[in-house]
Parts: sequence; structure tokens; C-alpha cells
Amino acid sequence: MPHRRLTSLIIAALCLLAGACGDGSILGDTTTGAPVDGLPAVDLEASQQFVLASADRTTALPYRFEASLSMVIDVDIMRIEVDGDEPVMRGTFDGERTWMHMDIGVMFEDMAESEPMLGSMLDELGAARDMLVMEAILDDTVMYIHAPMFGIPLLSSELPGDLGYLAHGWGRVDLASLPQFGIDDLSSMTGASGLDPSAVLDILRSVGVDVRDDGSERVNGVDTTRLLAPATLTQLLEAQGGTSGMLDGFGFDDGSLLDTTVDIVVNIDGQGLVRRVSYDIDLGEWMSAMAPAEMGGLFGDVEMRIGMELDFLDYGHTEVVLPPSDARDIGPALRGLFSLAA
Repeated sequence: MPHRRLTSLIIAALCLLAGACGDGSILGDTTTGAPVDGLPAVDLEASQQFVLASADRTTALPYRFEASLSMVIDVDIMRIEVDGDEPVMRGTFDGERTWMHMDIGVMFEDMAESEPMLGSMLDELGAARDMLVMEAILDDTVMYIHAPMFGIPLLSSELPGDLGYLAHGWGRVDLASLPQFGIDDLSSMTGASGLDPSAVLDILRSVGVDVRDDGSERVNGVDTTRLLAPATLTQLLEAQGGTSGMLDGFGFDDGSLLDTTVDIVVNIDGQGLVRRVSYDIDLGEWMSAMAPAEMGGLFGDVEMRIGMELDFLDYGHTEVVLPPSDARDIGPALRGLFSLAA
């Protein structure tokens, strides 16, 4: 595959996997996490059952959300950092549908500060940097997508079929109508998981029994209890629509990476609502072990950490997410995209 095409696919996949994004126009003013009227207080406990019940209680209410990503990749030839100080995604859940928008330029700007080569790439984009956004609405198995970033020449010249239309219009795909790919695989690849709050809440439904109390913490003006809930990387993948096979070919044949336990940090308020979910995954040990065998020792020791923080805000808001009525069917074009990436 030509390098330019590979670069285009990598950028597109990064945006799609990270979620969906846009200009934020649907959102009202986001406030601090005020208590929900009529919802009683609960007795907090450090248990698997309590975490699961909190996830269910959260899912039953409308909310707004913000998510940030952090990342460190340090190898002998480069260091890339994303500090996670600025949200890359914001959105709202109205009780039935989720609307998400993401500015991937935030991540690129952080990367550019730590790696001059990426800084040069961002400079070349110029005004097109403001187009590094996407937006999506999730309605059961139907996804609506609008992607101004697909108007950037580097990407638009490589996109199959109608996907270029997403730069200025809305596309629609019924994931259930594409059984040859599988709903889980498609939802993961196109942003229906990753940072989607419903997928993150599903992670909480798969945590282990060894939940620990890690003290109190104030989150967005709300007093919360900080719980540490264990989950393996396999559980993280499966809860977000992936499979362990997604890591095939990365040198983790002994299963040690997938069996790694990660502490999911869950902040729960006095009404039993989830106010924040976060985790930090250290992949450096496995990447260092893999790199010499797979890459001839080019990278040597590797530091690689990936973090996510998702805040739940404004429970009980009254905004309604309305899918666009004129969205174009992009199912056939998605088939073409997956063919290119294969």
C-alpha cells in the first residue's frame, strides 16, 4: 500500500476509533454536576454489585458528557505526548440517542508540541486544521455521521464512494444491515464504541469482584467516592465491541497482555450516579519485548501509556437529539473503506 494512502487510512481510523465529533452547536450550557431532583441518596459500598447498579442508574437518565485522552509513546527515534488537559469529545445522551462531537485537532496540537515532524504536518494543514472534526448520532443500531475532516485533500482523495460527501452532509448506516462485518466490529471501527459513554458503562458491568475504596474526590463540584474496579484488557475490548483478535499480529501470542488487569477508576456520587470513569494502561513492557523481534531492534525500549477520562454532567437535561432526515446511505461506501484497509 502506498505510504500516502496508508497515512490517510491511519488518520481516518484514529478519528473513527476515537469517536465522533463536530462543532458542539447542539449543546446547551454545561454546568457542574448538580444533584438530580427526586433521586434518593444511597449507601455507597465498594462492591462489584454496587458498581453495576450505578452503571444501570446512570443509563436510565439523560446526561451530557466530556471525554479526554492522554497518551505517551516514547521510543528511541521519537516521543509523542497528548496531555489530556483539553476534552477531545463532548456530547449528550437524551435517554434514547447519543450525539457526540470530537475535535481531533486537540490531540494533534499536543503531539506537535512534543514531536517536530508532526508539528510540520500540522503547519502544512494551515486553515484545514479547523476541519479535523467529526460528528455522529447513535440511534440503536443506526449511526449518522458528518465529517468535515473528509474535506481535507489528504483524506478526500483516498475515500471510496460516497464517503467524501460526509465533508458537507450527513451519512447514515444501519449497522444491523451489514451482517458480514458484524455489528460489534462495525460499531467499534466507526465510533459507536471507544469513547461512547454507553460502551464505557458496559465496561463497568464487566469488572471483577475485587472493588476497592480509594477515598473521596471532588469531581466537577460534586463530592464522590473513588472506587477502583479491576478489569482485564480482554474485558475492555469486549465491552467496547472488540475482540482479542484485534491484537493478532502484534506479537502477544502468549496472551499475557490480554490477561493484564487494569484498575478502572469510578467516581460515584451520593445518589449512586457515575460522575467520572477513567483508566491508564501501561503497554511499555509488552511493546519493548515485541519491538526487537518484530522491528529488528529499531525502537529498543518503549514507553507507551494510554489514558481515558470520561465525565458525566448535567443529569436530567431536557435536550432532544434529532437525527437528520436527509442523511445519505453510506453502507456501500463503508464496504469500500474496509476493503481498502484490509
